[in-house]
Amino acid sequence: MEDLRKSYYHKQADYYGNKNENIASSLSYLSVFFAPVILPIIMWIVASPPVSTHARKALFNHIITWVCFALVPFALMFFAGGMNSATTNADNWLVFSSWIIAVILVVTGIYLFIVNIVRGIKLLLV
Repeated sequence: MEDLRKSYYHKQADYYGNKNENIASSLSYLSVFFAPVILPIIMWIVASPPVSTHARKALFNHIITWVCFALVPFALMFFAGGMNSATTNADNWLVFSSWIIAVILVVTGIYLFIVNIVRGIKLLLV
């Protein structure tokens, strides 16, 4: 009978995960506030497989988020360069497209930032 309980417990633990693993995985996602790249890399290298999977996902989310925010000034530089020569309709598309690209990058960055927070909170609540 004890073997049945043990196997049932292990099935439940595998399904829901260990509370410590959930906290560590949640820290990987919520590290966007205090150590966006360093903590997920350390967790990916050191932690057990469920935590390292979440750490890898969090790391790539953090990197993509900050790349989006870093590319916005470059898109706006194209806008500033296009403003100097935007006297014809042929050059107006450059100004418009650079604004669209900047807005898409900002929206994508904010979305990924919020996704990291939501995933971290969901792991804490499980």
